[in-house]
Amino acid sequence: MLSEKFYKIFSYIVISSITSSFFVLIESFFDSIVEVYKLENSSFRTFITFFVAFLTNFWFQDLFKERIREACLINFLTYRLNFEIFKSK
Repeated sequence: MLSEKFYKIFSYIVISSITSSFFVLIESFFDSIVEVYKLENSSFRTFITFFVAFLTNFWFQDLFKERIREACLINFLTYRLNFEIFKSK
């Protein structure tokens, strides 16, 4: 019982930290692109602004968090299966 609650809390913290750091990196990456290349073309700058807004909106973040959760669960189950196979040998 305690291990299930611990796993839920731990997985929530890990997934949330991965998600938040990923989206902070996206924003800083596109900000640095704009600064480095000194983009004067307003249409390209507008495209980058809308692209960042799309990648950092709440719908996309929820979708990303869902996929990260699935990937972490698959990795955990694969690790567990490999451990059980190793233990049975």
